[in-house]
Amino acid sequence: MTTPTHAAMTSPTELEEPHEAALRIALGLRPTAYEWGDPVIDPRPCPSWYLYGEMGEKHDIEPRRPFDVLHVLGAGPDVALSRYPTVRLAGTDGDTNWYSCASLELSASQSGSEDPIVRVSLPMTVLERAGENGILELALPDAHELRTALTYILDVLEGRREPVKDAS
Repeated sequence: MTTPTHAAMTSPTELEEPHEAALRIALGLRPTAYEWGDPVIDPRPCPSWYLYGEMGEKHDIEPRRPFDVLHVLGAGPDVALSRYPTVRLAGTDGDTNWYSCASLELSASQSGSEDPIVRVSLPMTVLERAGENGILELALPDAHELRTALTYILDVLEGRREPVKDAS
């Protein structure tokens, strides 16, 4: 098995004693500590849907599995749930009132070269109302929007469309 080449493998880290670094480098061993933002130690390519790699962003490293880079699909679409209570919010000018709908939060991530995982998060207000039976109630428009949001995420992960980039 060939150990991947990594820039940090050939230079000492701040946490190493000089003699420890010299021995590690001479033996071609990987460092045991990395600064956040170090070049990625996972030699596998980023998934095609991962936008941040092309923008020079830093990767997240999973503490449980430090040699598998965690790729996250930016902000996924949220889906409003019309059958659950809203929360009243004060506007920035103090006069305007906003109502925040309960919503499903969708996201996707991929650790290393594993299959991507799609996550659907339910807010506590929805979980409390779902009760012990755990049934999520969707009005017809909610169900259509959930289908649209899931289709978007699946299409991006499977390469059928590009992720929507931030307008900024």
